[in-house]
Amino acid sequence: MSSSLRAAVPPPLAAPRTPLPAPASRQWTFVAFACILAATACGGAAQRTATEDAVRPAVSTPTQATQGGAAASAALTTLAGVYTMDQATRGRTVFLGMCRECHTPEEQSGDRFAKRWLGKSLGDLYEYLSAEMPKNDPGSLSPGDYADVMAYMLRINAMPVGARELPTDVAALKRIQIVDKTAGTTR
Repeated sequence: MSSSLRAAVPPPLAAPRTPLPAPASRQWTFVAFACILAATACGGAAQRTATEDAVRPAVSTPTQATQGGAAASAALTTLAGVYTMDQATRGRTVFLGMCRECHTPEEQSGDRFAKRWLGKSLGDLYEYLSAEMPKNDPGSLSPGDYADVMAYMLRINAMPVGARELPTDVAALKRIQIVDKTAGTTR
């Protein structure tokens, strides 16, 4: 009886095959990548026009320029608010996505930053970053991303925020001297 009963019962229907969900770590990696990509895209062409502009010279009037004094030779410094908060925020996103694997924000601030960069120009910093970083693929970021990371570095070093973004033009960045935030000196 049991053998005839088994023959009368149809085999169970196979469950439809559905793809297995991706492991959580891959999902978070994708989400993080999508956020970085979106943040980079938000800094698109419309916002980059200000970044690509040259920095205004420290001399603002013809009278100051012809007085032949300190005003004509006064250098623009990092105390003049040479980056925006939006740029520093974008730079933090790039830093956390591309730099944090090897560097911490603490390594890029305080005495460590001061010993390496005080007295130099933002052009020097830009040239170093764009030629040497990231270590696994030097020069692979966009010029705007490098400028954004520099803005983040200025922010974590408590340099004042301004109304204009850092440019990507090395000649313009060479005119901005990195100075100590507390004393306004280059040590």
